[in-house]
Amino acid sequence: MSKIRNTALHGEFQLSILLKAGFAFLIVLELIGPFVSNSYGPDGGFHLYWIQQFTKLNAEGIFFPRWIPDGYSGFGSASFYFYPPLTYYLASLIHIVSGLTAPTALFQTTSLIATAGSFFTARTLLRS
Repeated sequence: MSKIRNTALHGEFQLSILLKAGFAFLIVLELIGPFVSNSYGPDGGFHLYWIQQFTKLNAEGIFFPRWIPDGYSGFGSASFYFYPPLTYYLASLIHIVSGLTAPTALFQTTSLIATAGSFFTARTLLRS
């Protein structure tokens, strides 16, 4: 029992090759998931619309939109107060760099970048 405990404390513990392969498979599945799935969750439709509106407002020179003028059939919406706009800024940057205009493509590309970023930040966190 003490040998197992010492091995775990000194960092000599290794995952089995099967477990490593399983983790690699799950990571690849997570990365390609946004591109092979049409499921955006219960509020995904709102996010697709907000991405479209946010990139449109950024293109018009409004860099910190606080209001969606076309929301709720033209009545407007203060949605960017309630949702952190980092996703929408990333989508706007992707729109500027790549020229993508379809909200679904922007949503999927943003999801891929966020997933890849979370992989590297989680790896850094786990190593520390």
